[in-house]
Amino acid sequence: KQGGYARTATLGMGMFNATKYYPVPIMGPILTATLLGNVGPVFRLGWSKWFEKGMPANFENGLWLGGFYHLYVNDTTGFLGVTLRSLIKSVPMVSEFLDTFFSSDEEFARVFVGFYMVAYGVLKLPEFLGPDFNPFPA
Repeated sequence: KQGGYARTATLGMGMFNATKYYPVPIMGPILTATLLGNVGPVFRLGWSKWFEKGMPANFENGLWLGGFYHLYVNDTTGFLGVTLRSLIKSVPMVSEFLDTFFSSDEEFARVFVGFYMVAYGVLKLPEFLGPDFNPFPA
């Protein structure tokens, strides 16, 4: 799925146009990545059934990880992407780590998304925080 978020967010960059208010499309690529893991359940169960217990983890992951990847990699000129990259790189140890182990912003973003997905899956195991764990509680 990590590669899917990256591909669909980048694909969304070509599918949607920027507005006069911001230099790159924002919502289109993020929603395209979010739909990646949610189209099947929405069609199978229906919108209200899929969301009856709140926002599903797949949807949260799509919004959060698709949004992070898109802004970190594709938004090279807008204030959101520039600010996100500068905040992450402003931490001295993180900056050194990125310079040492990653050759590009895209490579770091892909590894971060993959690591988050694995860590999230492990934390949802019954032996850890359990299947009800949600890093974004309502």
